[in-house]
Amino acid sequence: MADSQEKPFGPEYRFQALFEQNPTSIQLLAAGGRTIQVNKAWEALWEVPQRPGLKEFVLGSDYNVLTDPQLRANGITPYLERAFAGESVKMPAIYYNPVEMGEFGRPRWVTAVAHPLKDRDGCVQEVMLMHEDITDQVESQRMLRASEERFRSLVMATSIMVWTTTADGLAIEDSPSWRAFTGQSVEQWLNSGWLQAVHPDDREHASEIFMQSIVSKAVYETEYRLRRADGHYCWTSAKAVPVMNADGSVKEWIGANTDITQRKQQEEALRQSEARFRTITDAMPQMVWSTRADGYHEYYNQRWVDFTGMPVGSTDGEKWENVVHPEDQDATWRIWEHSLKTGEPYEVRYRLRHRSGQYRWALGRALPVRDDAGNIVRWMGTCTDIHDQKLAEDALREADRRKDEFLAMLAHELRNPLAPISAAAELMEMVQLDPEHIRRTSQIINRQVRHMTSLVDDLLDVSRVTRGLVDIERKPLDFKHIVSSAVEQVMPLVRAKGHQLTVELPADAVRVAGDQKRLVQVLTNLLNNAAKYTPANGSLHLCMTSGTEQIILRIRDNGIGITPELQSRIFELFTQAERSPDRAQGGLGIGLALVKSLVELHGGEVHCNSGGLGKGSEFIVTLPRPQHEHELPDHQHHSKPNLVARQLKILIVDDNADAAAMLSMYLKSAGHDVVVEHTSRRALERARSERLDVCVLDIGLPEIDGYELASRLKAENATAGVKLIAITGYGQEQDRRKALVAGFDHHLVKPVDTAKLASVLAGLT
Repeated sequence: MADSQEKPFGPEYRFQALFEQNPTSIQLLAAGGRTIQVNKAWEALWEVPQRPGLKEFVLGSDYNVLTDPQLRANGITPYLERAFAGESVKMPAIYYNPVEMGEFGRPRWVTAVAHPLKDRDGCVQEVMLMHEDITDQVESQRMLRASEERFRSLVMATSIMVWTTTADGLAIEDSPSWRAFTGQSVEQWLNSGWLQAVHPDDREHASEIFMQSIVSKAVYETEYRLRRADGHYCWTSAKAVPVMNADGSVKEWIGANTDITQRKQQEEALRQSEARFRTITDAMPQMVWSTRADGYHEYYNQRWVDFTGMPVGSTDGEKWENVVHPEDQDATWRIWEHSLKTGEPYEVRYRLRHRSGQYRWALGRALPVRDDAGNIVRWMGTCTDIHDQKLAEDALREADRRKDEFLAMLAHELRNPLAPISAAAELMEMVQLDPEHIRRTSQIINRQVRHMTSLVDDLLDVSRVTRGLVDIERKPLDFKHIVSSAVEQVMPLVRAKGHQLTVELPADAVRVAGDQKRLVQVLTNLLNNAAKYTPANGSLHLCMTSGTEQIILRIRDNGIGITPELQSRIFELFTQAERSPDRAQGGLGIGLALVKSLVELHGGEVHCNSGGLGKGSEFIVTLPRPQHEHELPDHQHHSKPNLVARQLKILIVDDNADAAAMLSMYLKSAGHDVVVEHTSRRALERARSERLDVCVLDIGLPEIDGYELASRLKAENATAGVKLIAITGYGQEQDRRKALVAGFDHHLVKPVDTAKLASVLAGLT
């Protein structure tokens, strides 16, 4: 239809308006194939504004769609011929590339529908071509095909087993990677066949988890073992995501299995390593812990839990300080923070709260663990219970302190009697004394020697008793006689201090089985202490009560009293109250320890009570009564022995010239013939050349000691009958036995009790 200057009215006008405004690209062809009209949409489709002359060319008389070479090359012409023959035809898409035609513009895909327009007689007058640009659709399809091809290539190339299932979880596509790993064929893999490659122990779990994901439309993720083509099972990590339809339903599932066997092996090796570590640390006696590099505590062994009683995890992080003694927390934190800052080893002593609620001393130590670059990655530490060791160290220090105090006290106590002895000796050298002064001087010397001897005897006694080297005699005794003997010995001190001593005893005899000497020693010590530690003109009270099974002896005073702290250790060796500078009370701090040991040897107990300083003291001795009563032994009165029946020829051997001279003077004054030697060799020569009755030998001699000298004297015919008396500072029982084995007839301890020596010599006569 040709353009006209006049536009008709009626249907033709309405057709023309619809043709021009239609959004579909329309090209109207005459019966011969020539284009006679195009609309605005057509012009836009073929970019007429950007291509001047295109519209005029198409509408010109020379252009014919039936003879167009490009349309013929694309196979479109037969479809147009069918349309001109009267058939409505849908034409295939045409790829139009302006560049190939020497033009500009973007390539596009265009499809068309050809409708024949007929007259009343059915003859085709015109053909209307309706074009549609499907470039975007074609491109989308192309990209989708390319994406699917890339996906398939990835599936073919990757070691990961990729698979696809229906919305119900049935395998629907071949997975070469799955088949290559498992050895399953396509037929074995499809539908639910994939489960047959899963380890029988994991099969139910893998299927159940997948079904849960299908129901919830959530990501499917789990781990299970898959059978490889070689028959071995390997651990895999399975994960699948749902592909959703537009309506929110699941279209299909795309998933993958990754071989994690190596990771599992590493995890198992790590688990076994950690198990070995925990087993080792739990077997250790120490509490073992570890922290991160920043000091955050994250591990404690079972020993820590057992010791502290704290639930697992309750001391993680910095909560460990809750079991540290409040007084030790600040110092502990300072040391720990210093180690974290500097990397230096950590070591501290603190008190940890035990599960019993008590605090015990512990030694905390830690070392940093570094990587190859030297960076700290964690800290490994231990806590060792050193409570008993700490107490032992404290006790050792206390014992050392008390030992030093004891030695100072011993020096003081020994110097006290030495002072008057030394003064008496000097006085006797300076002036000619009359017999009365000589007698008084001798008494002073004797008293002080007895005091020194008592000190040494106490030391020897406590040594023997505490080591269990003393055997006590168990004879039936009337305890009232023991009390009387003890009171008699302590009365000089009581009178000297002006004390009032009262004694309450039962009317009847009170029988015990024991060692009279040792029991007297017990009471004498207690009474002496009461007298010494009570200020002048004090009050002392001794009371004895008797029951069917035991006797109880109470010794009370109104003296200086005892502090509660001292009461707990008053019977320990070398324990004394605080001494004044002048050490007025004297003593070595061993008397009560000796009392306790001797009482316990008799099967009894001794206790101490005091209200504190200035409130006096009470000592209570409890002794068992014998199960069977016996007749008390008769008291025998012995007359003093005749100390000198006849004169004896005595050889004294002592390397201490003064001691030998004094002993010689004493024996000569007793009427004996005495000679002195200071060496063993000279003594042997003299013994061989002179007829001797007695040899008094020191043990600690140079060159040849007293034991060897005695053995040689007994071995020679000329001296075999001589009586040998050992005088030595070694007074232990084993020393006495050793002397007898060496050949000695008697064993006396320095300083010699002259009365006892006289008795021995009298017996020899």
